Amino acid sequence: MADWMFYMKKNKEKEAVKAKEREEKEKLKDVLITGTAETEIRKAQFEREKNWAATGRETKSSLKDVLITGTAETEIRKAQFEREKNWAATGRETKSSLKDVNMATAVIETEIRKEQHKREQEWKQTSRETIKKNEDVNMAKAAFG
Repeated sequence: MADWMFYMKKNKEKEAVKAKEREEKEKLKDVLITGTAETEIRKAQFEREKNWAATGRETKSSLKDVLITGTAETEIRKAQFEREKNWAATGRETKSSLKDVNMATAVIETEIRKEQHKREQEWKQTSRETIKKNEDVNMAKAAFG
């Protein structure tokens, strides 16, 4: 009989658990899941992106009326361009002014430079020979006798 009572008790417990589960299911039928954590995060991200894009559009539309007359870079580039233009003009002027130069005088100057160079070379050679001749001289003996 004890076994029979034990099984009866267990069956009642099972039925109670099942009844409770049925009640919970009944309660949950009316629950409406509106959003999860993921959907909330995605909504927030979407709103941020939407606001960021709107800010960009507003900035572009407000900058349409801005007139940029000159920047520091533009001024620097203009100055560089002017310098290059002046340098090229100076080169052209120099070439045109040198068209009338007599090259015969340039040849004479070259000859003069060659002569000067030759004289310097001879002077250096004489100096070398003098040093070579004086290698045998004992300065201590010549000075103290």
